[in-house]
Amino acid sequence: MESLTSVVRSPTSKLSILIDSKRKDGYSSDDISPAPVRKRQRLDHLTHEEKIQRRKLKNRVAAQCARDRKKERMTKLEEQIEVAEVERQMLLQKLLVLEQQNLKLMQESNELKKENSELKKRLQDQTTDSQELSKKVDKIFIKQEKDSCGSLEHASPINVSLQQKQDLQLFTLLMMHFLCSRMIANLITFLICYNSAAMNCYEKIPFLPPLEMKEPQNAIPKRSPVIKWWGPHQKNWNPSKN
Repeated sequence: MESLTSVVRSPTSKLSILIDSKRKDGYSSDDISPAPVRKRQRLDHLTHEEKIQRRKLKNRVAAQCARDRKKERMTKLEEQIEVAEVERQMLLQKLLVLEQQNLKLMQESNELKKENSELKKRLQDQTTDSQELSKKVDKIFIKQEKDSCGSLEHASPINVSLQQKQDLQLFTLLMMHFLCSRMIANLITFLICYNSAAMNCYEKIPFLPPLEMKEPQNAIPKRSPVIKWWGPHQKNWNPSKN
């Protein structure tokens, strides 16, 4: 039983079984020399029950080691899963932020497209208006030229070029500017002359004293307003009756 207890307490030690067997034969621990360690130990000195117990202990130790390794691996996997879950939550938050930004950008792009289309329409309208105005101006110039050259029936038709149109427009603008400047100058001279004439007339007219309003003799004298003896206008509790 001593050898069995030694096997139960230390299943991994290889010298304990040999020491117990030598003690049974009467040898002391000092006389026993350490045997060389072998890779695999012979179990001829053990009984069948001891072999079974030893195998059970080995199986238990191996199972416990496997459970420990499995537990350690599972803890590592759980930690990795937690880290992955945290990263997934962060990625989801970033995805939501990016989706919101994408929606804002889509709305802004739609608004810009609408503004662009409106500006294009305005430009088209302006171009059409400018074309119509240019056509009207061309018609007016052509009519004026026809009127000026109406007496010349056998004259050749006039081909109005773009340079001539521009020259005519510049000439009309210069004439209008000249006429406006002449009108302004005439108005200024008229005002100056008017002011000087008014000052001369004012100096020649003698100074008249202001008229004094005389009161008529039969005027009715004004009566002083009647003051009530008692009322809110009095400040004393017992005002005098005089």
